[in-house]
Amino acid sequence: MQQIAKHLEFSGISYSFGSWFKKNEAQVDLVIKRADNVLTVCEMKYTEQIKGAELIRSFEKKLAALQTTFNLPLQKVLLLGRPTKLPEKITGYFDNIIFFNELF
Repeated sequence: MQQIAKHLEFSGISYSFGSWFKKNEAQVDLVIKRADNVLTVCEMKYTEQIKGAELIRSFEKKLAALQTTFNLPLQKVLLLGRPTKLPEKITGYFDNIIFFNELF
């Protein structure tokens, strides 16, 4: 987790983190609630093929569910386990895209 915080440049502030689940609505892989009142929402994928429209639609549903619980600004992060070519739609949608090998 420290590597993600450092990479996203918020390692100097306190934060709590974990997965998040709302029954019958959404499950988020990793949510980081930061002391600066930003919610960093991470989608994790380990695949070579990313379907842009499908991923964004699914993530938007998760964000809508999160906003009903947390009324905070969101930072959208995509964490990828494998290097892969990303559709422009994806690179323009997420605030940050991190490949796991960049963290270690």
